[in-house]
Amino acid sequence: MTRDHARQLAQREVDTISTRGGVPIGLDDHATIETDWCWVFIYQSRAYLDGGRERDRLAGNAPIVIDKVTANVYSLGTARPIDQELDRLRRRVAQGREDQER
Repeated sequence: MTRDHARQLAQREVDTISTRGGVPIGLDDHATIETDWCWVFIYQSRAYLDGGRERDRLAGNAPIVIDKVTANVYSLGTARPIDQELDRLRRRVAQGREDQER
């Protein structure tokens, strides 16, 4: 899977979130994180991305994770730092793959 394909999947998620919430949002391409097993896409309100005003910034927007192997889409929690949430998700994903192999 390419980063571009992963971004397209993340954009679909963002479009759904935007429609449900009634707030135009977009991906913050400068904040995208790549790991050995996934991409993490961060999104923000379009108003914040375009103008940078703190008052337009979203809170509680869970990063979108795209698995490089399966193309599965996950949403990270927001209670802990991203690296901790990614570690937790990675363990869950690895456990799921092990269970499928049995």
